[in-house]
Amino acid sequence: TEVARKYQAQIVYEGKRGYGFAYQAGLPKAKGDVIGTMDADCTYPMDEIGQMLNFMLPNNYDFVSGCRFPLRNVSVMPITSRIGNKLTTWLMQKIFQMNCQDFMTGMWMFKRDILSEIMSNDPGMAFTLDIKIKAWNHPRVKYGEYHINYHERVGSSKFRRIEDSIKTMILIWRIKRKHKERRKI
Repeated sequence: TEVARKYQAQIVYEGKRGYGFAYQAGLPKAKGDVIGTMDADCTYPMDEIGQMLNFMLPNNYDFVSGCRFPLRNVSVMPITSRIGNKLTTWLMQKIFQMNCQDFMTGMWMFKRDILSEIMSNDPGMAFTLDIKIKAWNHPRVKYGEYHINYHERVGSSKFRRIEDSIKTMILIWRIKRKHKERRKI
């Protein structure tokens, strides 16, 4: 909170636990024309936000996802995480015909004016999958990827490799079913 106060940032508190709940509380309160996200584990390059924005705006992208692969330093991500990311990205490419290289990245930015059209109501980890699928499939949203540097994690991960990987696969199928039902309407 000291850093937030120093930069006059608004702190948004969410009483419910969950990745999606945190985004659902915070994103609508963001004030800029472009909204950026990143995980708080210091793995994402805060110093590259400006470069990512300079890639996004002249290319007229509405949504840009930070692509970590190929990793510049493979030692910063355990092999099991690399395999899991590659498998998830491959599934997303096949199931949703998304031509992206890093679907599981926690660093992305988008124009505020598309938020209401891509917002997810998923309270958990599927939030990031759902919002990216909505952005990719939206007819007026131009989606791009920007290669970022990825750093070693600070602190311990809450990710449980086997259990959470199985949950991710289940989430992908649930999202696929939900998006298929939306198209029928």
